[in-house]
Amino acid sequence: MRKHNGMRPQDVVILLWMSKQGNQPWKYADAAGMLKISQSEVAEALHRNLQAKLVDPTKKKVHKAALMEFLVHGLKYVFPAQPGALVRGIPTAHAARPLVDHIVAEHDIFVWPSPIGNMRGQAVTPLYDSVLKAIRTDPELYELLALADAMRVGRVHEQKIAEELLRERVYKHEFSQSTNP
Repeated sequence: MRKHNGMRPQDVVILLWMSKQGNQPWKYADAAGMLKISQSEVAEALHRNLQAKLVDPTKKKVHKAALMEFLVHGLKYVFPAQPGALVRGIPTAHAARPLVDHIVAEHDIFVWPSPIGNMRGQAVTPLYDSVLKAIRTDPELYELLALADAMRVGRVHEQKIAEELLRERVYKHEFSQSTNP
């Protein structure tokens, strides 16, 4: 068995994408295409996630309780975010949906730097560069990543609300039906 050399940011992105798939069948090529990463990166990420006990042995199903534990208690330590300069970008954390519906923030607006963004705020590096492309066609993934960013940069109050919303979304597809196991 290969040695586990620690998690990488794309591992979290893949876990979040997988969590929203529920029991729907998918292939590595599906994940690679939607997340704008290579199939080999998907395979390596799933191997690391298996070793971290975040996915089942088939590497097709997320251990949702373990994922939530990691997002709530470990994400900000493993992948910390340091807000930077004011830039134009895509809203994230509490500046993005769904948190923007729950928190009124006049200060500390966070954005992923991007020329196509519509908001000015402090720059936060996304978990993985390809997410800026992936979220264009997947608003549900965008919400999951923004909530994950709230865990990385938010204050305690913002993190608590983000945790609730993440939990709802991660478990949302728990009982969805599959046509093929």
